[in-house]
Amino acid sequence: MTYDGAINGFRRFTIKIDRCIMLPGVYLESRMKEFLPVLAHELVHVKQYLNNELFDYADNERYRFKGRIYALPASKTMDWDYYESPHELEAYGRAYGLYDMFWKGKNGE
Repeated sequence: MTYDGAINGFRRFTIKIDRCIMLPGVYLESRMKEFLPVLAHELVHVKQYLNNELFDYADNERYRFKGRIYALPASKTMDWDYYESPHELEAYGRAYGLYDMFWKGKNGE
């Protein structure tokens, strides 16, 4: 997910999800179990930006989350600092809960 800035007075975001998550020929419920948590995770980041909880500094070395300033991890690939960052903990933590609430609501549970 990227924050594209304000365009015509509206804040814009782009979410790109790898198409391999939506494997053709796989049962729809299985595809949704892969896709929806990823989408929910990225939408948590959108919420963080919209509520001014998350702010990226122009130096690309730090960010602010809920009033505290953090250094950006050097890499997003297998980096414990990335997975332990508070904005990612919130997004990963909420993703499956949002998916579960959606799926239960969809199925009338």
